[in-house]
Amino acid sequence: MGGEQGLEILEKLNPDSCRIVRQKCQNKALLEAVEDREMAEESMDWERCLLIGFITEKVAKKVSEFYMEAHKRRYEHIGKRIDETLKPDETAILFIREGHMVQFPKDIEVFSVAPPVLDEIHRWLRSRPLLRESEDSKEGESTS
Repeated sequence: MGGEQGLEILEKLNPDSCRIVRQKCQNKALLEAVEDREMAEESMDWERCLLIGFITEKVAKKVSEFYMEAHKRRYEHIGKRIDETLKPDETAILFIREGHMVQFPKDIEVFSVAPPVLDEIHRWLRSRPLLRESEDSKEGESTS
């Protein structure tokens, strides 16, 4: 669901993103829906089930499988919609959470943009193994 209806939905879900999209639409951009509502809701339902926790491993495994299947179908659909709607030499903005599983068509160049604080967290996480190695080697030198 694109157009004005899509903007109304986006406004409820994410007002900040909606502001950006609304401005782009005023400058002749088109809002294209890439999500399938039913697939998104199914994926979210299975995710909620996973958050509850389970007593048995059997049930946890089954729910996890259902979640992964729904998740995979959802992101395959998004990739397919992008491929169907984005024409050669066009530019698009996709607002999506980190860790998504969308496989973009090979002829699309993707730039990921994240808030500076998220970049700092990623750098800190990447540097942790290096810091540990450095600390371990210093400990080894001091005990020798």
